[in-house]
Amino acid sequence: MIAYKSRSGKRSGVKAYEIGRNSIVLKFCNGKAYEYTYSSAGFEAVEAMKECAIENKGLNRYIDRYKPAYAGVFKKSFRIEHFNKKQKQIKSKSTAALLAFFLGGVGMHRFYLGQTGLGVVYLLFFWTLIPAVAAFVDFIIFLTVSDEKFNAKYNKKLKSTSLESIEEQVKYL
Repeated sequence: MIAYKSRSGKRSGVKAYEIGRNSIVLKFCNGKAYEYTYSSAGFEAVEAMKECAIENKGLNRYIDRYKPAYAGVFKKSFRIEHFNKKQKQIKSKSTAALLAFFLGGVGMHRFYLGQTGLGVVYLLFFWTLIPAVAAFVDFIIFLTVSDEKFNAKYNKKLKSTSLESIEEQVKYL
């Protein structure tokens, strides 16, 4: 775990943290550790905590701000249950590619990616087989495009959380 030291100079309740691909584990001064995951705390909350941890700024304040939402589970469990209704699902490149290959002729991959208008167009014209050809092209594109480009287009709120980028960010602290 990486030691957390608040830049403000104030004593923080957070002692250390460890950033995972879809989670952050926080160790508090009382010795307890809690894991916040995308599924338990919500994508936006975990990403905000990761950012605060890397910047050594405002992590304890962020947790205190949302404490009422976590209060019931906070002391009883290692997982914090907080469901964010506005949270968007993270789109998988491999799932999009498989949908494009197997169900692309009817536009299922476009519905999955949140492009409902294009999905409807594929569905309306599936009988011409043109959407099937376009879906095969999409399949090839999904297989060859980098994760960063895919996330930039379909997961706009997702920040880079690859192990290399985290190590790069932590190295300068």
